[in-house]
Amino acid sequence: ADKVYEVWVNALLSWPKTHIVNVAGNTLTNLMRLPQRGVQATIDIGRAATTGKPREVFFGEMAADSFGMLQGLTEGARLGLRAWKTEMPQQAISKLEFGGGGAIGGKLGRAVRMPGRALMAMDEFFKAIAQTGETYAQAYRQAAKEGTRSMALPGKIADLVAKPTPIMVEKGASEALYRTFQAPLGAGGQALF
Repeated sequence: ADKVYEVWVNALLSWPKTHIVNVAGNTLTNLMRLPQRGVQATIDIGRAATTGKPREVFFGEMAADSFGMLQGLTEGARLGLRAWKTEMPQQAISKLEFGGGGAIGGKLGRAVRMPGRALMAMDEFFKAIAQTGETYAQAYRQAAKEGTRSMALPGKIADLVAKPTPIMVEKGASEALYRTFQAPLGAGGQALF
């Protein structure tokens, strides 16, 4: 039964449209982060002015996020190739669960799982881009909150990216799952299923 299921799932994923939609969806959700950050920063200016509390979101996060996403391309390619070869995602969460092999062994099994492996590899690629971009944006946010001046800002961001805080790591991992449609459902979604 497991072998039949494995063939069936991968047959469903073998249509090129599936992979095109996956790549387009992951690309667009990553790119939408930039205008979302701009809107958040605009709203935060009003919130800070109204409440008298310090700013929480900054326009510079858009540039930091963009730079981080570009930096994540290399790591994404590495993780994508690793997932393709090992049939295992970097994180324990994936759209597919092969468990490092699958029901059908050997070269035949790897051939059968090609559509699923391709999907997993692309998701790993996009997760790395999202996570790296978020790490840079969070580093910018932290540096800005600390009042780091513009000349010292690149160095402070580099230091924070090299040694991210636990919150930065958590937000990066969370963003990676969210942007690749792998985040757990919220309370409302879980109630439906």
